[in-house]
Amino acid sequence: MRIAEVEALTEVSRHTVRYYERIGLLSAPPRGANNYREYSAACVEQLRFIRDAQQMGFTLEEIRHIVQLQRKGAINCAEGARLIWAKRQEVQQRLAQLQRLDSYLASEQQRLTASAQAHGYPLAAELKAAPASG
Repeated sequence: MRIAEVEALTEVSRHTVRYYERIGLLSAPPRGANNYREYSAACVEQLRFIRDAQQMGFTLEEIRHIVQLQRKGAINCAEGARLIWAKRQEVQQRLAQLQRLDSYLASEQQRLTASAQAHGYPLAAELKAAPASG
């Protein structure tokens, strides 16, 4: 299949597909007699994997590592579990950071809302409807 069909099936732009080829995430597809690249169904699946992994927070470098292990046939359930455990550790750290940020922002919102009310400033409707939590 040609690049336009790959774009439609994967929601990955042709520029991104070619970038992935340049950096080694995707193998360059063979070319047909017309010199057009001919992408396979396996390539579409690989692109979907890359897209999904990125959406889950994996970096391109992490994805490259996984792809290299797949190509070598060196990834197994234990290695997959280890990679996911490591990503979960990062996610938990980020969640803790976001929770601290949310608490700080809620406190500041309450402080500023109280100050605005004390000085007689009108509050936006969303501030009247939903008190700060945290």
